[in-house]
Amino acid sequence: PGGARARLAIVGDGPQRAQLEAEFAGDPGVVFMGLMRGRELSEAYASADVLLMPSETETLGFVALEAMASGVPVVAVAAGGLTDIITEPGRTGLLYPPGDYEAAARYASGLVAEPARRREVGANGRREVERFGWAAATRKIRESQYVRAIRVARYKLRFKRLIRRVRWAGLWRWAVGLVALAWAAVFGGKRAVGGGGGGGPGGAAA
Repeated sequence: PGGARARLAIVGDGPQRAQLEAEFAGDPGVVFMGLMRGRELSEAYASADVLLMPSETETLGFVALEAMASGVPVVAVAAGGLTDIITEPGRTGLLYPPGDYEAAARYASGLVAEPARRREVGANGRREVERFGWAAATRKIRESQYVRAIRVARYKLRFKRLIRRVRWAGLWRWAVGLVALAWAAVFGGKRAVGGGGGGGPGGAAA
């Protein structure tokens, strides 16, 4: 009541569609677009003012990326891979806590009611998503992930060498201990026998 009026276009299909259609039956402000692909989907993005992304189980967030690439501001739940896409909440997009649908509605209504703010967030999101292009992705792999992989491999090699040294040191100590025990058993036993033979007669004479 008193908030910005908007039409909700639900794009996609799935097992919950029938339940949602029943819930919004008779509401002229809700339209189910069904499954869309290619140019048709691009046109849907381009015609939107705001994208709502409420899935708390989304791992990659391609929908958010596609909307941002179209210059459409995104209101998404702060869960899963969406937090890796909207890294500056309030500037490149808006994030609301999981389950806080009042915050989601408030953010979306605010963007609908303020065209300048909507354009600003959309433009910032567009610039942000350009970092995910092929050139940027290749540069990140070369300059960051490859370096990290090499560093991890070196650490693993050093660790293996350390383990090998520890094992050899342990085997060496075990071998030395075994030789010492054998020496004591052989030569120590002979000294004990010899000592007993010399002391026996003296003890008997006393």
